[in-house]
Amino acid sequence: MDNKVSFVFPENYNRNHPLVIDPEVVVATLSGSQTNESFSHSATFDLSGNIYVAAISFGPGYPTTIGAFQTNFGDGLSNIAISKYNQDGSNLVYATYIGGSNKDLPLSIITDSNKQLYILGVTKSDDYPVTGSSIQPSFGGNTDITITILNNLGANLIGSTFIGGSEVDGVNQAQMNASYGDMYRSEIILDRFSNIYVSSVTSSDDFPVTNNAFDQSYDTIGTIEPNGAISPAQDGVVFKLSNDLTSLNWASYLGDEGADVAMGIRVNKTGQVYVAGTAGGPNFPASFSDSYSSFNGGDADAFLVKIAADGSSILNGTFFGTSETDSGHLIDMDETGNIHLIGLTTGSIQPTPPGVFQTTADSRQFITAFDENLSEVIYTTTIGKGPLSNFSGPFTDFDFVINAFAIDKCNNIHFSGYDAINNLPLTSDNFSTIGTTFYFGILEPNATDLTFASYYGAATHNDGGISRYDKGGTLYQAMCSCTNFSLNTTSNAWAQTQEERCDVGVVKIDFELNSVTAYGEVTSENTTGEVPLMVDFNYIGKNGTTLFWDFGNGETSSLASPSTLFSDPGIYEVMIVATNENTCNMQDTSYLVINALAEGSTNIDEIHQVSEFSILPNPNDGTFNISLKGQPELEVTIEIIDPLGNLISNQKVNFSSGTLNERIVIRNGSPGFYFVNVESSLWSLTEKVVVGKF
Repeated sequence: MDNKVSFVFPENYNRNHPLVIDPEVVVATLSGSQTNESFSHSATFDLSGNIYVAAISFGPGYPTTIGAFQTNFGDGLSNIAISKYNQDGSNLVYATYIGGSNKDLPLSIITDSNKQLYILGVTKSDDYPVTGSSIQPSFGGNTDITITILNNLGANLIGSTFIGGSEVDGVNQAQMNASYGDMYRSEIILDRFSNIYVSSVTSSDDFPVTNNAFDQSYDTIGTIEPNGAISPAQDGVVFKLSNDLTSLNWASYLGDEGADVAMGIRVNKTGQVYVAGTAGGPNFPASFSDSYSSFNGGDADAFLVKIAADGSSILNGTFFGTSETDSGHLIDMDETGNIHLIGLTTGSIQPTPPGVFQTTADSRQFITAFDENLSEVIYTTTIGKGPLSNFSGPFTDFDFVINAFAIDKCNNIHFSGYDAINNLPLTSDNFSTIGTTFYFGILEPNATDLTFASYYGAATHNDGGISRYDKGGTLYQAMCSCTNFSLNTTSNAWAQTQEERCDVGVVKIDFELNSVTAYGEVTSENTTGEVPLMVDFNYIGKNGTTLFWDFGNGETSSLASPSTLFSDPGIYEVMIVATNENTCNMQDTSYLVINALAEGSTNIDEIHQVSEFSILPNPNDGTFNISLKGQPELEVTIEIIDPLGNLISNQKVNFSSGTLNERIVIRNGSPGFYFVNVESSLWSLTEKVVVGKF
């Protein structure tokens, strides 16, 4: 009645804990690719629940749509292929190629609040499609990292750039704990202003690290593994870019001697960055923690580091592992700021504290959590069948290949993997008991019990990349569907049968957790426009019974679909708060960003949130004054770069009043050109000054 669905909870049900109600397979669909094979790599979602999958396609025949950015194959060895489906996977919204005349493939994808898709990839194509105003419009050499932003219709590029040096970038060549697909695993994430953060790897000693980076030196020592395999010299890299790919905020190496791998990445509310991966030697910069302050031995250790928001320093770091070989893969952050890590080990990791769920002693997949300062272990557990046996599957020597990991709004711990061996722990509500396929699991908060575990389908693997869960616990999993190991599609799927030996598959599974989410969307034409700018919003979250909107312009609302007028130019952070006291988290908050341009303006860069910016006198004698007016921020960073490109001054200044008058003195410098960079969380400005005699 009234199109409402309700559930009656058991008597004395504790509402402080999540309730799982019959996990539902929303859809399992193929791409409908014809003529040439395509391999699935990565999957993600947008806040409306639409489904995105990124793949590698080997020729014409991918089902591109009319009006898509690139409808034809780029005539190389392979192109990136992107498909977007509606919420239940019954309709293809758009599909496109992205690529040039050599080899292109995706590593990780994510969307912003405007349903724009951010694609992290690698390419050997010097003609990969990039935008002219991008950070690096020219190919660096050999293999480059690429970052590409598609608009919400899949029709145009918002931005696209190369990032790389003259050698191999973005491809993990290390042999440590190698499982199939690990060479193509890096990660891209966004902060709430859609600034871009990437963790990856490089073998280039000329990777474009910035002058403010905490590590500007490439380490040239590789590793010979016990089995004789050679891991060539390789460092992790981590960097931050503007949301239009026109500015590289900072970029740094992350490593020391040995082959190092940076894989998982997250950013907290203050812009500090967490990176996880595998350290190839004891001098890796992670020796800060009180818990694991030194390398544990063996060929490699897992690591976690916390990096300052401006990329200038490592604030804290920790190793994690045993005297054998250990590797870190993916991380996520819970509602209290704790950092959770999943990885692999060939040693014996003991669960802590007592009472933590453990499947079998000495299992080879571990999950652990640290506090936000990485100084205290919250819990540690292992998942799996026990010590390694003689089993050796086609894709890994471990119990499964880690592919997705998340902590939901109720602090449940979700993980998925492929090529999972038989006889892993299952719950009674499983989808399937047949192994050597995909394996999904959910642990209660702090890993106290196993809530759900199941195999799924007949598809056995994907070809690299990362899949994702949303914070409501819904899984978006990319799968390769190949002959004899094909995806068991659902009746509502866009494409239910495949034409080639291998096709792109994606599965969406809703675990129906009792949580509240505060997602919102803009339903008017776009989020950028001239003032006066009227914007329509809509609540698209889950289970919110009470809503509160703060538009940042002095107006608020409690409606599900409010509208507001932005009269003054600026970048507005719209806050949505959703409340439901009968859910596990009771309240959730999210943000949208609105760009209100001055009348007659067509470029968001023209407002920059700054109405005045001057440096006087210019030329000067090494002493000058910076004047700035704009929307208030907690602080801004002022950097001075000398004529040789060296960072000679870096300071943070309070900007809460929205005005700044700062006297700068360049000491022990030489006459010539200097660059002054002034940056906040929303904008970055650069001016050149001329310094004469001192």
